[in-house]
Amino acid sequence: MGNQAATVNAILNYSSDGDILRNPPFQKDWATGVYSVTRRQLEQRREILLCTVFRNMKSVMQGFCDDAALTKDTKELWVGCLQALLGRMKDSYTVSWTML
Repeated sequence: MGNQAATVNAILNYSSDGDILRNPPFQKDWATGVYSVTRRQLEQRREILLCTVFRNMKSVMQGFCDDAALTKDTKELWVGCLQALLGRMKDSYTVSWTML
């Protein structure tokens, strides 16, 4: 989980201005202006973070789908990405639970 928190910090601090990471369930440190998500915070807010990312992805996808020329290719790309992401998450959680 420690590596996951470090990864979340890196992603949020690098690209938090993007549409997909809009309104994360974490706050920037007021003094430094950077995210510093702890392992405990990630454990407590993981589901909220995933819901936020998926909700934002849906919003972005709907914007793409308004352009008829991009609809089919964009949908296929996003579906493929989501399937791969969800498959890896499932594998990760399965491994985590079996280790307990």
